[in-house]
Amino acid sequence: MSLEREGLSYVKKSVFVLVAGGLGERLGYSGIKIELPVETATNRCYLEHYLRWIKHIAGPNAPFVIMTSDNTHERTEKLLRGLGLNMTNVHLLKQETVFCFNDITAHLAFENGKLLRKPHGHGDVHLLLYRSVDRSSGKRLVELWQSQGYSYIVFLQDTNATATLTIPVSLAISAKHRLAMNFTCIPRQPKEAIGLLCKVRMCGSDIERTINVEYDIFESLAASLTELGGDQAAPGSIYSYFPGSINTLILNMDDYIPLLTEFCGVVPEFINPKYTDDSKTTFKPCRIESLMQDIALLFGPEKHRVGGLRFSRFTYQPVKNGLQDGIKKFAQGLAAYCAATGEEGFYEAVRLRLQAAGLNLPTRPKDAYDVNFGSGLKVRLFPIIVADAMAMGVSVEDITQRLLPHPENVKVSARSVLLVEGCVRIESLDLDGALRLVGPTDENAAPLVINAMTVKNAGWVVRPLSADESADEIYRIRGYVIEEKEMQAVHHAKL
Repeated sequence: MSLEREGLSYVKKSVFVLVAGGLGERLGYSGIKIELPVETATNRCYLEHYLRWIKHIAGPNAPFVIMTSDNTHERTEKLLRGLGLNMTNVHLLKQETVFCFNDITAHLAFENGKLLRKPHGHGDVHLLLYRSVDRSSGKRLVELWQSQGYSYIVFLQDTNATATLTIPVSLAISAKHRLAMNFTCIPRQPKEAIGLLCKVRMCGSDIERTINVEYDIFESLAASLTELGGDQAAPGSIYSYFPGSINTLILNMDDYIPLLTEFCGVVPEFINPKYTDDSKTTFKPCRIESLMQDIALLFGPEKHRVGGLRFSRFTYQPVKNGLQDGIKKFAQGLAAYCAATGEEGFYEAVRLRLQAAGLNLPTRPKDAYDVNFGSGLKVRLFPIIVADAMAMGVSVEDITQRLLPHPENVKVSARSVLLVEGCVRIESLDLDGALRLVGPTDENAAPLVINAMTVKNAGWVVRPLSADESADEIYRIRGYVIEEKEMQAVHHAKL
């Protein structure tokens, strides 16, 4: 709790950069990924989740950058306008595309008579930050932020809602150990599609660097590193020798800006050709790429400290696979990382936070589940508790000071749904069903106080979707819909 408390002060001194250039096509979703709901109890999308959290801590003028692409830029602008959060310091930086090649002699690839172009990879975010200038002052954005007292820049990816749990702690550790760059990591399963944080030493050199090694090239490297060979678990463990980097990155402004200037925002590039035959001379159209995390390759170990902080796996709940691909991965012993497990993981993270604050929640049997997808993949959603940043605060300490001053007087049954928005204080509650509480959104207003309240109703139920059933995309990609049977609501403005 002390690290979390300390880290929150650094959140106020941080610039946030969301790498959000992607569509949800791979997931079976036609919109932009940051528009996808984190969960379907409130349908609050990923972008709103991140912005509300930052706004609550650092205010509406907190610097927030979104890297977009040709496919997502206009839709991101529209989404921002629709959210109506009045964040006054949001910058959309659009990534450009690059030419593609189709053989080892670098002949340009064409499609329908036109030069084929594709995105250059999320490493472009550094180039965009280097080039971006504040119109009113004429300063580069990064230099303006530094002059305004911002100390860190936090990079996060589009669909990992639980990143907000790790960022304050990572910032506190970065400050304590004076890290130029801090990778956020989790224990990694072998074969998992997550990069590995490694110390590497170049041939003929004594200089070691802490960098990310991508999972798709690690297998061949690992064959010569351990007696087991290949991407294997460490003896006596189910996890790899190396932690997995989940691409929430913390960089110190004082170290980052000189590096950005020296290399003009360009990070090392690579090409990953898919050859068309054994001659390995031609390949499918392929472009030069770059990775955001490869900025680590540019830091000099003699003067920059680069490290990583490993959290438990529940802090990583991305949505990067469609449901059927997720089921296949789970059958292979890997995490599914689909919309259904992302929603399940978010609810579990909220419950764990509330339990850490003293709330006693019922324990469901280990074999209990709400939806069974087959091949062993099952999700447990209930009890569902969702509270926004204003209601729940941003730390375990906040929960006890704001939402649950007396958690011992609050009872929530295993089938219940509790949705909380705005300033709410629950003194005592016995809930068996569904309840929505809406307090004022003015921090200076008196909160909605719930005292000696008992609620029992039909609540909500989860219904699996059949393969041929018509439903909105946000439900189809999950494979279920949560249906409201009965719900009680208490709104501060209607009392």
